[in-house]
Amino acid sequence: GPFYVNYPMDMFFSDHGPVLKDENKAYALRYVGMSDIDQATAWYRLNKSTNLEEWKNALRMQEIASLNLLYADKEDNIFFVHNIKSPIRNPAYDWSKIIPGDDSSLIWDEFYSFDDIPQILNPNSGYLFSANQNPFFVSSKEDNLDSKNYSATMGLQKRTTNRAHRLFELLDNDLSISYKEMDKYKHDNKYSYNSRQYKFLERIFNHDYTSNKEFFDAQNFLKDWDLSTDKNNLHAAFGVCILSPEWLAEIKRKPQPDPIEIFENCVQEFHSNFNGLEIKWSEVNFLERGSKLVPVQGGPDVLRAIYALKNEDGILKAVAGDGLYIYVLWDEKKIQKSESIHQFGSATIDPTSIHYDDQMLMYSSEKLKNTFFNFQDLISNTETIFLNE
Repeated sequence: GPFYVNYPMDMFFSDHGPVLKDENKAYALRYVGMSDIDQATAWYRLNKSTNLEEWKNALRMQEIASLNLLYADKEDNIFFVHNIKSPIRNPAYDWSKIIPGDDSSLIWDEFYSFDDIPQILNPNSGYLFSANQNPFFVSSKEDNLDSKNYSATMGLQKRTTNRAHRLFELLDNDLSISYKEMDKYKHDNKYSYNSRQYKFLERIFNHDYTSNKEFFDAQNFLKDWDLSTDKNNLHAAFGVCILSPEWLAEIKRKPQPDPIEIFENCVQEFHSNFNGLEIKWSEVNFLERGSKLVPVQGGPDVLRAIYALKNEDGILKAVAGDGLYIYVLWDEKKIQKSESIHQFGSATIDPTSIHYDDQMLMYSSEKLKNTFFNFQDLISNTETIFLNE
């Protein structure tokens, strides 16, 4: 089992901040938030805010160092902010690399204000989205911010996710989004032809396999994939096998792996585990809780986000992605309604409770349930009441 060993060592600090040191080198670290202790207050004020200005004021504390945030209210306001606490730094240096540690002028202690960081209020397009992408791709092309207006020293994110591509493709072509369409878009499980992932697959498509029938047939099989990850899809398992290492490398900021090597490994793996490439996604991709196992749609970096670990037989068990998610809506009378679903159930740590796994089938079916803020509505729809003893 786990055990601990006490290891005495000297701690070093500099004017920059803490120091990491070995026999030959020493690196001083300086990072945003290293002396901030009031993040809980900022979250509390965010949650207690009753309008947009109060919500912004909570962020003006700059205690939440880095987070994309979206806001909506009954007054028809929508707001996006790439909420970062970014230091004002000398633009003569490349701050993505190591800088001189013996120059005190490089010790930054001033920050861009909240009003200076990327944000958009009520775009003409009528929509905003956030899917772990850069802050310059959150709405229509006409409403997006121009990256040229922001200093490179702010360290703004540059990545674009498949989810962002799909949201843009879905939302930008829909002038009036119904509840049914919103639900469909949330559970979209497709890779975009504009995505990084598809460009990765194209390198396999362009490889010459005419002299190897097994790989040639597998290449054509992959080309037939419609890039969806629905339960009955016969190509998704093989496609996700190839795309998963690419995604892991991307989130770990490692060089992109060789698609040809991954493709050939997946071919061998599928012939070994499944006697071929064709298998339903529902027979491979699962959500597990105790003894309960249910198939799920979705995959890495699709809007129906499912990130899984693979066992030795090639079966995937979800470990991250869509967990608790909530829809919030206001009707024409400004009455709020919300729906939610959890991948397991409300009794998250009590395996003896009926609510330990009672939402799994709804989650697998991509259905949500009403949540209730009115006390009478809540009582009328309560199944179990827990009493603290």
